[in-house]
Amino acid sequence: MFKKILIANRSEIACRIISTCKRLGIETVAVHSEADIGSKHTKMADKSVLIGPADIKQSYLSMEAILNVAIENNVEAIHPGYGFLSENPEFASMVLENGLKFIGPKPETIRLMGMKDQAKDMAMASEIPVIPGYHGNIQSHDFLYSKALEVEFPILIKPRAGGGGKGMRLVVSSENFLSELEAAKSESLAVFGDDQIILEKYFEAPRHIEVQVFADDFGNCIHTFERECSIQRRYQKLIEEAPAPFLSGEIKESLYETALKVAKEINYSGAGTVEFLVSSSSEDKEDEFFFMEMNTRLQVEHPVSEAITGLDFVELQLDIASGNPLNIKQTDIQCLGHAIESRIYAEDPQNDFLPSIGKISEISFPKNATHFISGETRLDHGIYEGAVVTPFYDPMIAKLIIHGKDRNEAIRKKINSLNEFNLQGIATNIIFLLKILNNNSFSNGKIDTGFLVSNLDPLVKNAKIIDEILVAAVIKFFNPSEVNDGDPWSMLKGWTNFHSLRRTVDISVNGEDFSIFYAFDGLDGLACEINDQKILVKFRREKNSAVIISEGIEEEYFYNNLSKNIFQIFNKNEVFKVVSQAFDDSDREAGFEKVLRAKLPGVVKKLFIAEGDIVEKGDVLLILEAMKMEQQVLAPCNGSIKNLNTLEGDQVSENQPLLEVEG
Repeated sequence: MFKKILIANRSEIACRIISTCKRLGIETVAVHSEADIGSKHTKMADKSVLIGPADIKQSYLSMEAILNVAIENNVEAIHPGYGFLSENPEFASMVLENGLKFIGPKPETIRLMGMKDQAKDMAMASEIPVIPGYHGNIQSHDFLYSKALEVEFPILIKPRAGGGGKGMRLVVSSENFLSELEAAKSESLAVFGDDQIILEKYFEAPRHIEVQVFADDFGNCIHTFERECSIQRRYQKLIEEAPAPFLSGEIKESLYETALKVAKEINYSGAGTVEFLVSSSSEDKEDEFFFMEMNTRLQVEHPVSEAITGLDFVELQLDIASGNPLNIKQTDIQCLGHAIESRIYAEDPQNDFLPSIGKISEISFPKNATHFISGETRLDHGIYEGAVVTPFYDPMIAKLIIHGKDRNEAIRKKINSLNEFNLQGIATNIIFLLKILNNNSFSNGKIDTGFLVSNLDPLVKNAKIIDEILVAAVIKFFNPSEVNDGDPWSMLKGWTNFHSLRRTVDISVNGEDFSIFYAFDGLDGLACEINDQKILVKFRREKNSAVIISEGIEEEYFYNNLSKNIFQIFNKNEVFKVVSQAFDDSDREAGFEKVLRAKLPGVVKKLFIAEGDIVEKGDVLLILEAMKMEQQVLAPCNGSIKNLNTLEGDQVSENQPLLEVEG
């Protein structure tokens, strides 16, 4: 076994690898960018080295910088984690050329399986079923169009290189094919440096099932059962399960056999995942499956398989890379219980899933959660109180893994744990995940890759703004030193006279404006008027919540501060975004609709205008970038640029004024 390794990654996965290394007594060297100074993985490692600025091209993708650190620190091997350089055959080759071990498969294997067309050729030569389509070298637009007609619409256009959903296009009719083809080729070239694409038949309601395999250099190969990965958004997995629910034993055995066949066919070594598309069965047709691709690395969702098998996959990787044969046989591996993983993202599902950036001021972890090691409640993460979520990297900040005796128990435990998991300072997708888990179709196992598309509206739709939410918003402003010792209703006389009362709050809740008059009665009473309706309640103000007591029933509403004038109110079912207008008077005087604000926190990637420039409605004024997403800021009307408050390269917060267009 190795004595010292370098981890060429960051955040959650780097912490996960370090955790196993600590247990095994292996010394670790972490690398980090300037944006990750003081981050969790740098503190967990035995040594941490700065390799460059926040830009991944100059840090986590800098092969030379990472190798220099490895050589200078006399490490024996490099673990790439997932993402970044984990499936880069050039990097794997450079590691080996410098006399180090690459904790992963051989460079030629990474190269072969990294090209979807070559991977499909291998599968077809081995009589493994592949998705109908075209994956040849002729790439002219006319030829690809003719092939698309042969495959029949709808079809998927995919880059032959890379993954993660980047460059993929769903084309439902021939009229849009050429424009989508051009867009796919352009994005593929920009992201992967290769504009060749493949065409695949699009199945309306398939399931995404994958099989985890391990192989050594002695011909031994095992699988650790299958995972259900059908809950996806924009081709990115969101919830994963092991084993896959409601899949016949016959299909499962065929998937295991095929996955092992793929691994043996290419003399695989290390951890890998063979991914399949499984078509839904019907009365006149049985389930069928097709090989999609093989990921030549550890998967994000590997903990669910660890949970049901009791194995440590990082330890298996280290053991194989050390040159040892697999020390476990297929017959030794049992599938015990059911595990579900959900990915926690710093994003706002109610605002088109825009990334959320900021400082995590407080964290409440789920009760009895273990960190990076298997347990009934496991949390893999790279966060801590005071950590700053930046715009430079992927928005996934944690993974919550629950293990139960069966699927129903796992779902129940998952819901309870998500309700206990609270982060202050950033928006997350926790309520969105809870809505999925509470969905009847999910509970009944009626899931496929189109699940979120079919159910998105009820999952993200803003709930009705009930009076209790507005009352909770008022209680947020409670100050014990300003309470009224007399009859609260006396404070409400002449409410229409704003200047004499001076007890009002102007807020926007999920985009709807409210002006609420209010008065506090002692430390636990509130009287307010909402839409000419007078409400009197008792309440209890907690640190980050308010308990509203009405007719003897207590209901708790939680607060999450996102910025000085933006906060969220949420309970176990819904989340509401509240913007206080107290800071926006200058905007209203200038013409609020013409003051453009940042809809998401991020970096000003490109600025196309200067103060005084004349613009027309719809002109692109600047581009904001955050966590691999770009947003164009458009001119709301014809006019001239006034009060330009930002420069190219500036980092901006949500709702921050950027500029004004004067008509």
